[in-house]
Amino acid sequence: MSITFPAFDLFSQIKTLNCFLIFAFDDPLDETLAIRLYLSLVIYFDRMTSDRKIMNIDPKMIIGNWTHGWALDQHTLRSTAGGSDSSMHPEFDTERTVLGDSLYKLKYRADMAQVEPIARTVSDFIRGRSELSDIKAVLAVPPSDTRRSFQPVQALAAGIGALLRLPAPDDYLLKTRATLPLKSVTGKHSRRLELDGAFAVADQRFADTHVLLFDDLFRSGETLKAVTAALLFQGNAAMVSVVTATSTRSHR
Repeated sequence: MSITFPAFDLFSQIKTLNCFLIFAFDDPLDETLAIRLYLSLVIYFDRMTSDRKIMNIDPKMIIGNWTHGWALDQHTLRSTAGGSDSSMHPEFDTERTVLGDSLYKLKYRADMAQVEPIARTVSDFIRGRSELSDIKAVLAVPPSDTRRSFQPVQALAAGIGALLRLPAPDDYLLKTRATLPLKSVTGKHSRRLELDGAFAVADQRFADTHVLLFDDLFRSGETLKAVTAALLFQGNAAMVSVVTATSTRSHR
């Protein structure tokens, strides 16, 4: 399956937009709002450009306590040991999918230019699924590390919401306490205990509606299950569907 998107440099456009606002109004936009504004403009300019790249994806269904769920592609294709660095840490030669590589650059190299193509790939997939035609919001899974100044999943959800003309609030889904990274917790039971009561909703604004839960990576699905439970039983959502950008090759 191929998804196309225009070749814009999101990061430079946001910097330009903020420089203009500082000069004109002494009032720069915060990062998330700037992303939403820029992507709204992209919707218009997208109709006037023929300069397109292609991002190939291979969506797979993911099963959980949600109604519909997909991971759009694997994160990596293969990873082989390649020795160790000067600190004796193991190094790996990793081949990623196109989407996985784009996500890696965004998360670990702070390459903001990746926000737009990932958001467009996800939004185009959502538009093509009749099961998702009635969603009323795009909700990011709350970040595990709230100390990061830039939260890639929230930025992507904001971009997806802008392209779909749907709300993507960052003040609705809440993490009520700190949890350990699940990759350091072994066993489903231990992971569920770690996440028990860790998520809540702020209010009832999406009660009786179909909402889309978005995350960057599907591994075991335990975090998505815990957040889905909060949406259904605390937020009284009528239906929750899940889309993740990528998935690990092993779902343990």
